[in-house]
Amino acid sequence: MTTGRKRLAKTHAAVTGEQSALTRYQDVVVGHRRLLGLAYFELCLWLAGVPGALGLMLRQLCWPRLFRSCGKKVYFGSSVTLMHPNRIAIGDRAVISNGCVLDARSPASEVAITIGSDVMLSQGVMLSCKNAGITLSDRVGMGPYTVVQATNDDPVLIDDDAVIAAHCYIAGGGQYRMDQLNVPIARQPMRRTGGTRIGAGVWLGAHVDVLGGRRDRGPRRRGGRRLRGHQEPAGHGDMRRYTGPRRARADGVRRCAARCRFSLIFWPVKGPEAPWQEAR
Repeated sequence: MTTGRKRLAKTHAAVTGEQSALTRYQDVVVGHRRLLGLAYFELCLWLAGVPGALGLMLRQLCWPRLFRSCGKKVYFGSSVTLMHPNRIAIGDRAVISNGCVLDARSPASEVAITIGSDVMLSQGVMLSCKNAGITLSDRVGMGPYTVVQATNDDPVLIDDDAVIAAHCYIAGGGQYRMDQLNVPIARQPMRRTGGTRIGAGVWLGAHVDVLGGRRDRGPRRRGGRRLRGHQEPAGHGDMRRYTGPRRARADGVRRCAARCRFSLIFWPVKGPEAPWQEAR
């Protein structure tokens, strides 16, 4: 849900602006300028480093009040970094492991990051928003050090039961225009890609890069069967976008060709419950 047309400035400009250090800290990290809220945020931030069972108990007791909403039996590991936690909604029994980063800096949205029930975020997972949103549906599992980034009004949506292995990169935007050859790429505006959606039941292998920008155009046939198309990831090192079925497996596989690169192989999950298997 959006709250207006307010946009987040570039991070460097926001951190080094002309406002006071306290105001900049509140705008970039806390997400609001309420002094009592700032004091409570600092207390909870100190609890992030408390080790052992005591830290788990204190975080489970104090941290839920930081978020837009927080379900029951949510596990917060140590050294978790929070930015704009008031724009984060968490479901029941979610696990936020040690060293995760939840960055919900999207002032135009009341809820920038949505984490469903029974979601597992392994160690070092980063969810980063900047003027866009990230939604992890129920029972999504993310391996260690995976990065999910949504920028420039290009959201990321990961549907139910998706499994993301370690060291994956999933982007909903962040692609610069390169039309002006006499202007550095970093100074050119970003282009809209339409965001990224990973379908229900998809399994991504380790080191897979997912780039946004292509939407499915409807059902199509592969191997004699109709497939319900969904936006799919690209293999590690590949800058293209692919479209594939739900409950598919994506592996980054090196091919020997004139130009060595990585491509995708989709292995549909067999079984009567496979949703894309339809009668001819």
